[in-house]
Amino acid sequence: MDTVKTAFVPHRPTKRVLDILETLANSKQGMTLSELSRTTKIAKGSLSPIVHTLAERDFLQLDPRSHTYSIGLKAYLISHSFYQHDATIKLLRTQMHAVEEGCLETCQVGIRENDRVLYIAKVDSPQPIRLISDVGRRLPLQCTAIGKSLLLDCTKEELQAIFKHGMKALTEDSISDIDILYAQLRSCREQRITSEHGEALASVRCVATPIRVDHIIQYALGVSVPAYRFDDEKKQTVIKLLDQARTKLEAALNT
Repeated sequence: MDTVKTAFVPHRPTKRVLDILETLANSKQGMTLSELSRTTKIAKGSLSPIVHTLAERDFLQLDPRSHTYSIGLKAYLISHSFYQHDATIKLLRTQMHAVEEGCLETCQVGIRENDRVLYIAKVDSPQPIRLISDVGRRLPLQCTAIGKSLLLDCTKEELQAIFKHGMKALTEDSISDIDILYAQLRSCREQRITSEHGEALASVRCVATPIRVDHIIQYALGVSVPAYRFDDEKKQTVIKLLDQARTKLEAALNT
């Protein structure tokens, strides 16, 4: 007998809770109930009891002065638990520390989320002047070295599909043309090293490499350096460290 497959329909109350958490996770300043209602398109009458329950359970916190909600301690602890127990994250962080110790610069790992790179791990540089960024931050793929590494195997048609809504520029040096991006990616494939020069932040230079699992790029590992410290010697040191880390990670992740 033939079976009829029905399309999955998300559970609406659960979806609302997740929409609230994701929206506030992406808000640096927090949001009032009205702002959250407008952004999530959830009516205030329906939103209020959900938000109050999440706050009561410490998944959200309320600033009594500004009346804004932001991510709470329980949400942080759940995220921290993932980083403590996920074996892949542990492997990545081991090599990130090796890279950071070798060049004394900030090392990050990102994954692709639609047309953006999502940063999932970071090891800070010990130097007083360094890149300031956060795990969970998202940036346009084409503006970052890590994002370019994640796109390294893409055809032009795949790039067009990824950037079907256009390319958001962050600086005057950001790439905003598919043909330019595709040509740059093709030139980087053999060496498996990508870079960006002031395309996400004018004062920062970045170098990255893709990490393949089962022949598919799943992660990208990158180093960010203040522009004034980024000379050719630093660049070659970073490339060597990234090559070594990629080799070790791919050996461990593909066993």
